[in-house]
Amino acid sequence: MTNNLLQCMVTKGDHSGEIVFIPRIKLYCKSEYPFTMWRRQFPVTLAFVITINEAQGQTFKPIGICLEQDAFAHGQIYVAF
Repeated sequence: MTNNLLQCMVTKGDHSGEIVFIPRIKLYCKSEYPFTMWRRQFPVTLAFVITINEAQGQTFKPIGICLEQDAFAHGQIYVAF
């Protein structure tokens, strides 16, 4: 990682194992003022991981479930859904 570039490795999918570079980009904000504000940032999103058992009883709006491997028990899939 540098001030203007992230070096990342793809972990899943067709390009698994490849190195990719993500540059910082300028994001512009138009407003009612006679000038345009901008900032430079990396186009990435913060993500958290939680196990199925830790998520039991909680409610989430966006969620993803990775079932590439079999679940430990039938109850785990039930809780995830």
